[in-house]
Amino acid sequence: MQSIKKILENNYNFKNIFVKKLYGYDNLNYLIETNGVKYILKIYQPNTISYSLFEAENKVMIFLSEKEKNIFPVPIKNKLGKYVYEQKLDGEKKVFRLLTFIEGSLFIDCKSDDLLFESFGSFVANMSSHLLLLQNKFYENHVSEWDVNNALLSKKHLKYIRNNEDRNVVEYFFEQFEKHAVPVLPSLRKSLIHNDANNQNVVVNGGKVTGIFDFGDVVYSALINELAVSISYTIVEQENPLQMAATFVKSYNKILKLTQKEIDILYYIIPALLCISVCHSSYNKTLFPDNEYITVYQKPALDLLKEWKKIEPEYAKKIFTQAIN
Repeated sequence: MQSIKKILENNYNFKNIFVKKLYGYDNLNYLIETNGVKYILKIYQPNTISYSLFEAENKVMIFLSEKEKNIFPVPIKNKLGKYVYEQKLDGEKKVFRLLTFIEGSLFIDCKSDDLLFESFGSFVANMSSHLLLLQNKFYENHVSEWDVNNALLSKKHLKYIRNNEDRNVVEYFFEQFEKHAVPVLPSLRKSLIHNDANNQNVVVNGGKVTGIFDFGDVVYSALINELAVSISYTIVEQENPLQMAATFVKSYNKILKLTQKEIDILYYIIPALLCISVCHSSYNKTLFPDNEYITVYQKPALDLLKEWKKIEPEYAKKIFTQAIN
């Protein structure tokens, strides 16, 4: 921790620094506090990052932060005016970024009820309304396997799902996605989307969603995919996932109107994101067997897929249609 404190002192003139290590998927994250102000320090291996991606991500965060304050993280420049820079840490070259910290409880630690999901839907709709106005050439040409539009790219990792029942349910929803969603997605509205509103990235204050962070998975994709991702990650382990999803849809639609064409495929794209997650976590577990964070969503995602399969698609379509009318 002393090495990190020294780097922060040299780059930002910070004093009286507190450092706490946080969970990270493919990079190191630290909570930093100095003189009552909190930040998030992110540290990467140089060969695992794209400076173009960081630049595009920073533009999105800065754009949103100019629309609404203290809701989205803001990148902080070092003394040389750089948002991203390389420096040695314990003799090894690393890449550093510093972001503001969003205060509040994490969604995963809060009691889930209709009011929370209503506020969640409204929050994401507001964010979507802003992002619809932002253009970014990098993202328009960027291909990500975490983009629901590209869900079928993850089928190559099916073999890493060891349990036959688990693998079969993932294969089933890939087939449903290919049949019902793939032909429709190219004709739908597109926008920059956050694409990772999971229950550990969403911030809650006073029983309402008030912030979001981790913009590392932003993509230019079908707008409806923002709903699918937000819903799929946060209805895991809920007693009535379809009703919670409908509550989200209804509150989102009050702010940003959805089309019937978008609603018609929502049932199929919600599990598609779960399938992507299970495939990648199964594969990455073979690369990093000691990283427990990699599989944190795997069991809840598989449990939800099995529950979702019990729901008749036409019934779900009816419920979602009622939510926007």
